[in-house]
Amino acid sequence: SREIIVKYESALGNRLGEVLWTALNPEFQPKREFSFNFDPVAMESFRVVQTASHPSHVWSIAELHVWNGETELVPGPSWSSTASVNPWDTGLVFDRQLITRWSTVQAIRPGMYVEVNLGQPMRISRISMEASLEWFVRLRLDVRREGKWQVLLKSPAARFLTEDLELRRQATAELKREGITHLLVARDEYGAGNFFSQQSAWGIQLIGEAQGSRLYKLL
Repeated sequence: SREIIVKYESALGNRLGEVLWTALNPEFQPKREFSFNFDPVAMESFRVVQTASHPSHVWSIAELHVWNGETELVPGPSWSSTASVNPWDTGLVFDRQLITRWSTVQAIRPGMYVEVNLGQPMRISRISMEASLEWFVRLRLDVRREGKWQVLLKSPAARFLTEDLELRRQATAELKREGITHLLVARDEYGAGNFFSQQSAWGIQLIGEAQGSRLYKLL
């Protein structure tokens, strides 16, 4: 017997399915950078707040970076993160893996946020994020100073990232970290041809085929 994880049947399945889709589809990849730039401010916490509405589009963050001048601050033991929705996945914005992401999972609405508590007042001058091309998302930056929240910036600077991303090995490595050893792909499944023809790029090996599906071992 084997434990089988199907994409749409669990939160873990959904997250790992999105990892594979991100490697397959450039539209899912973090090809846009949002950056809040400001004069240095001592803050205890900050929130990136989503202010738009849409009936179906979600908001996600692949990676989040905190800067003091040209120095990126490394998250320490005193740092913590949460979110208004899906708080369990906020750690993914600091894992330094572009293949993973925190997502609202549900359609965007005003007031959704990701919050980072720094544990103590820290001097910060920039907060940047890599994200996918989610056109309807609108962001602002709130900070907590001396125990009070205030709006610092109503919108970030945005730019496109032109570098081609090769994320297939990262995707299978993420599956392996979750204990996945094999991948079963139906021949009519999205990306089936890419898995078959690019086994070396993925780091997988075809070990069986039956009833219209192929079984790959993660190497």
